[in-house]
Amino acid sequence: MRSAQPNGRAPVDRAFGILMAFPERGSVSLGELARRAGYPKTTVHDLLEPLIRIGAVERDGDLLRLGLLLFELGMRASGRPDLRAVALPHMQDLMTATGGTVHLAVRDRTDVVYLEKLVGGRPSPAPSVVGGRMPIHLSAVGKAILAFSAAEVVADVVEADLEAATRSTITRREDLLAEIGRVRSQGVAVDRGELRADLVCVGAPIRDGAGVAVAAISVAARTGAVNLALAAAKVRRTAAAVAEALARPVPS
Repeated sequence: MRSAQPNGRAPVDRAFGILMAFPERGSVSLGELARRAGYPKTTVHDLLEPLIRIGAVERDGDLLRLGLLLFELGMRASGRPDLRAVALPHMQDLMTATGGTVHLAVRDRTDVVYLEKLVGGRPSPAPSVVGGRMPIHLSAVGKAILAFSAAEVVADVVEADLEAATRSTITRREDLLAEIGRVRSQGVAVDRGELRADLVCVGAPIRDGAGVAVAAISVAARTGAVNLALAAAKVRRTAAAVAEALARPVPS
């Protein structure tokens, strides 16, 4: 069997390391990509060639960007394939009703990954991007999912280092456990400046028949731009409507 490469990692591991080093937005130079990935430029250059051939990476003049092949694969891997399609009309209604930025996200280990983002008439400073990820404890969608996840998922999160984004971020294990309990009792999670000091966000879980969160929906707005109580009620109803739609049998 072929062994790993000199740095101790197999080529496929190194290739994925390069893909994960791309920025969430825009293109990047070969040198910057090598710096972000932590590999020599020659190594990155050699590994990029097959990735470019299959469409996983594209050239943008002298720069590089992720290719559409990854978008195609990402759509196949976004949990339930019908989740985004079912949720989208409900998200549009929520955006119209609140004027805020509406998110749809799923959990990936101890992060959330954003599947959709709709920007309403009151643009928010939310740093989220479609396809981007964020530590689960930093967002309302993340806390909403976490509160209705299996005990081992919660344990993985609370036992990890809880990084701070602002002075309001929950970084203590006992505080996060208390927050999870509050979200479970109220059915909605609130982020009051925990991700950004000028941002508030309200999220609710989309739950399956067993009550486990498969995703979450949220509304984000600039601090003071929305009534949190009214937004919470609307988000909760929207998440329940998406869950109900997902539970319906697919017509044959």
